[in-house]
Amino acid sequence: SLFVVDRRGDNLDLQSFRTIDGRRAAEVALRGVRGALLGREGEGVVALEACRDRAIGALCAEAVGAMAELNSATLEYSKTRKQFGTTIGSFQVLQHRMVDMFIAHQEALSLMQHLTLSLGTAEPVSRLASGAKSKVGYAGKFIADQAVQLHGGMGMTDELNVGHYFKRISSINIQFGDPAFHVLRYAQLDAAA
Repeated sequence: SLFVVDRRGDNLDLQSFRTIDGRRAAEVALRGVRGALLGREGEGVVALEACRDRAIGALCAEAVGAMAELNSATLEYSKTRKQFGTTIGSFQVLQHRMVDMFIAHQEALSLMQHLTLSLGTAEPVSRLASGAKSKVGYAGKFIADQAVQLHGGMGMTDELNVGHYFKRISSINIQFGDPAFHVLRYAQLDAAA
């Protein structure tokens, strides 16, 4: 069951901290805390499952947007950064890497859109949510890693958004289960279907 508790209530300990992407989180300890029942008794897991799938949809959308920004920043940087007297974007091997980044983004975008559109239907979406979360997670890590590497040491500095997007994608990847967890969840839900 789910309960609403007063944040300032007795026996509730909240230890706030900053995450790697600059956001806030907290460790919560409850000792004999009383709260008001939220929803029906015994149905907390069902409510959390539905919320998790919607939250995964939102996180996938955020990650896909971050990937688009990383691709755009990397492409622009490759047009201006010179090495050996020419722009790095003229090197074929780097062009191939940027094409791989573009393809990874497009695949993640397609799955995210499919999930988002499916959230408005009566069909169960847990399997699709896990499929999207794993694909978006792996694509996000790939794109973020490539963007940092192609930007060189500047890629992780606070002066460039590349480092901020890298950190945000890293945080998104572990929220509600990492990509490997969702591959397993996808397989389990597939076997149960």
